[in-house]
Amino acid sequence: MFALLIGFTACQKDLSSDGFVLYTGNSVNDTVWTSTTPISASVNNLIDSTGTDRFVGEFNPTISDTLRSADGLEVSIPANTVVSMSGSPITDKVKLEINRLQTKGDIIRSLQFTTTDSRRILEVAGTFFIKASSGNQEVRIKQNGAFKIRFTDTADLKTNLSVFTAIESNPPPAWGIDSLFSWNRNPDTTTVKTWGSTSGAQGYSNKGYEFLAKNFRWISIGRYIDSSAARTKLSIILPPNYTNKNTIAFAVLRDKKSIIILRPDFLSRTFASADVPVNTAMTIVSISKIGDSFYLGNRAITDASSSVAFSITPDKKTAKQLIDFLNTL
Repeated sequence: MFALLIGFTACQKDLSSDGFVLYTGNSVNDTVWTSTTPISASVNNLIDSTGTDRFVGEFNPTISDTLRSADGLEVSIPANTVVSMSGSPITDKVKLEINRLQTKGDIIRSLQFTTTDSRRILEVAGTFFIKASSGNQEVRIKQNGAFKIRFTDTADLKTNLSVFTAIESNPPPAWGIDSLFSWNRNPDTTTVKTWGSTSGAQGYSNKGYEFLAKNFRWISIGRYIDSSAARTKLSIILPPNYTNKNTIAFAVLRDKKSIIILRPDFLSRTFASADVPVNTAMTIVSISKIGDSFYLGNRAITDASSSVAFSITPDKKTAKQLIDFLNTL
């Protein structure tokens, strides 16, 4: 997540006070925040235990092919669309890996969120991480090429959706959380379509979305929520040993697939966002890893402007209990 690695000794001054914080090597006693989160911080380990399942397929890049998953994901691949990172043609088989984030719980489990580089909030219908490789080397989609991706959705279909691609560090971190991550709308806003089909004696209906993926890595299908609504700063306060080294926090809108990350505020020792809509029901969620243990904090609120800061006390959970809760959001 961060390039700067900061080391600590058993006696480290707490920059939030004039005294010293002593801890005996037990991470539960570590109350020290850092101005930037070290790559070695335990918060970066969270995804190792919470990450979602991955679809893996293989195709011959010289011929057209379609890959399908058991959960309604379909990827149509035109012939000769994939090239090496330098632009050379690829003839050996290509391995395609896709993480499909279907729910709000999936997004949080992947330590992701739905806000853009312009601080706007997205309501998303689907989010994907796509990686392709040939001979252990990553490959890319050629210029002016595209994969067609179709996926099912059980929720009511939404209109006016666009393709959003990720803004990431350059190069993106190979592991952990990218502190520069956000979403940017593709200039072509006509590439997302809805579809529906009916089959079987009971008239079973499938429905979903179809879009063109012109790049790999992170892609999301969504739309802006009302940007004219009043916004406020939302801050949460956790017990002292929940720091930016072991904790990540989110505000999860109740009636939309929209998730706002609450970023660590080093000076106030809180997790906060200045762009939270007022009079909006949401659940505040904190996830922590301290030592080998997981901790979950949550609090339902109806108006982020009703308090200067909301206090949360996390409870110790197993990884399964943590994931089970996220699946209820």
